[in-house]
Amino acid sequence: MIHTEKLSSYLLLLLLPVSLGAYLYLTNPFRDELVKEVYSLADLNPSQQYNIELAARALDGKVLKPGELFSFNRTVGPRRDSRGYRPATTYIGAESPATVGGGICLLSSALYQAALAVGLKIEARNPHLRTISSVTPGLDATVWYGGLDLKFRNCTKHPIEINAECKNHNVYVRLHGEKAADMPELAQLKAVIAKRNNRELMVEVFRDVKGKLNFVSRDNYQLNK
Repeated sequence: MIHTEKLSSYLLLLLLPVSLGAYLYLTNPFRDELVKEVYSLADLNPSQQYNIELAARALDGKVLKPGELFSFNRTVGPRRDSRGYRPATTYIGAESPATVGGGICLLSSALYQAALAVGLKIEARNPHLRTISSVTPGLDATVWYGGLDLKFRNCTKHPIEINAECKNHNVYVRLHGEKAADMPELAQLKAVIAKRNNRELMVEVFRDVKGKLNFVSRDNYQLNK
């Protein structure tokens, strides 16, 4: 027969991991996945994939406090060969030269979509001048250190953590935080062709929250033939 005190101690040992796990979960401000964006890297060349992985490491774990402004260029830093970045295809106007750090616009575009879907305030975002095959027109965000940047503000009352990683030939961008009652509702992003001819494409983007559409942007692209 098990003594009562021994039985109590035994039960406490059994419950302790559960209680500790519940405590850590409840006190973790980043316990909930708010949104996830996934892009395949299969069609990119090895140098582009390497650059994306390098930039993803710089983004991973970045925490935005309530009211804090995020800058892609400031967080990732200069894309230089001295920092490990490689020359890879970049889309500049009608040209596609190899520049150091080429390819990471796929990462910035995925992060832009995640921030937009969650309802963070977009402060700066630039589309490509022409359509690219890897990202839906209207949902891209091109970046260039010292020039074009992606910026958004955590307009919620809760901290948000950015997680980015490359695995299984995909790049994953996740925003983690707390699904509190005062958080904006997650939106579906809709890109609608507003105008098209043989040379140009106009795309309008909306945030769709339970069927209610909110206008986001209107972009003009040269068609990539």
